[in-house]
Amino acid sequence: MSWKPEVIADNSGKWCGNLLRFATCEEAEANAQDLARRWTLVRQWRATESEDPVTHAWVNGKSVQLVAYGMIAVGFANGGDCPHAGEWLKSFDHEFDEGRGFGEFTRDPKRALRFTTREAAMEFWRRSSTIKPLRPDGRPNRPLTGLTVSVTKLP
Repeated sequence: MSWKPEVIADNSGKWCGNLLRFATCEEAEANAQDLARRWTLVRQWRATESEDPVTHAWVNGKSVQLVAYGMIAVGFANGGDCPHAGEWLKSFDHEFDEGRGFGEFTRDPKRALRFTTREAAMEFWRRSSTIKPLRPDGRPNRPLTGLTVSVTKLP
């Protein structure tokens, strides 16, 4: 989870945001207030929760982009041909299809699922399904581990 800054910058009353995501509500609000100081048409600002990963920190009155990591598909763990080998993981639903999981992939690293640390990426890779936490053999059901991945710093 993260926090995103949003502003109303015209007469439409529509909240608009950017791709910056912060670890705390206070950081996102500080960024939104900074936008309000720099943009003349900002009417209101706020911070809202987001399911996106944290991408920035608020340090000494400025947003700082954090190092981000992504996962590149290497192949299937069973050695079978993988149509997504060499592609970045864009999204993954561990609960899809009764806990079997479903992923989307991209060749564009800008669209890759982002993690703030290698450890966070590996934790996501190892995550168990909550709707079917165990396999028939009693071992943890970790649907993404059916894919061998390389955790790599995003450009």
